[in-house]
Amino acid sequence: MSKISKDNKNTEHSTNREYKNDIFRYLFMDGKNFVSLYKEMTGIEMPPEDIEFFDTSSILFVKEFRNDVSFLTKDGKFFILIEHQSTISGNMAIRLLIYYVELLKIYIKLNDLNLFSTTAQKIPSVEFFVAYNGNVKTMIMQSDQKIKPSLITF
Repeated sequence: MSKISKDNKNTEHSTNREYKNDIFRYLFMDGKNFVSLYKEMTGIEMPPEDIEFFDTSSILFVKEFRNDVSFLTKDGKFFILIEHQSTISGNMAIRLLIYYVELLKIYIKLNDLNLFSTTAQKIPSVEFFVAYNGNVKTMIMQSDQKIKPSLITF
C-alpha cells in the first residue's frame, strides 16, 4: 500500500525510485561497467582507462541537480551523461541541459578557464542518454514525440 506524506506525495514510490537510482549509480560509476553500457547504447568500444568519472554529486551547491552517471573522456573532448528513468519525464531534456551546465561550471573551475579572455575557451561537448526501465507501452503512449525504444539488457 502506498504511503502519502503531509504534502500529498507518494513517499513509497519516491523511496523506491531513489533506491533504483542508487543501484544504477553504484553499478555504472565503475568505468568497466560504464563502457560496457556505453557500447550497448552506441556500438562504440571505449577502453575504461580513456574516461574518468566526473559528476556533480560532490559539489554542495548542486545537490538538487545531481546527475546519475557522467564521465569525461581523458582527452577532455566530451562528457557522456546517462540518466536512469523508470517513469516518463517531459522535462528530461531540460534536466539534462542543467546537468551539463553544472558539469561545465565544475570543468571551467578545475581547468582555470578564463571566460573573459578574448581567446575562445575549449569546452567538452556532450552526449546524452536515458536508460529507461519502465513500461514501453506507457512510454510511447505518454510521449508527444516519436520514440523508437531500443531495449538494452545488462
